[in-house]
Amino acid sequence: MKSLSDITNKQLIETTKRSLSILFSSANEALEDYNVTVIDGMVDVDGVLFTYSEGQLRQMGFCPRCGMNVPSLPIKKLADIADQLKNFRPMRHDCQEG
Repeated sequence: MKSLSDITNKQLIETTKRSLSILFSSANEALEDYNVTVIDGMVDVDGVLFTYSEGQLRQMGFCPRCGMNVPSLPIKKLADIADQLKNFRPMRHDCQEG
């Protein structure tokens, strides 16, 4: 029997994949042309981790302030991925509360 967290996790992964597919399609790219795997509830595309948080697609990375692994600001176009890889900007989290 599946737990509620298993179902929620699967929905999160499917939503992330669907969002990535739409993002890639908007740039005339096919997500299927990349190596896509699931790791710890996140979607890995050629070594870059993505998640869906607060209703938006986000890239995972390390906060430059506290070093915590956190989601980025929203990814709205393919160029945002390269920008986040070069200059990671995390979404608001604990180290930014103070």
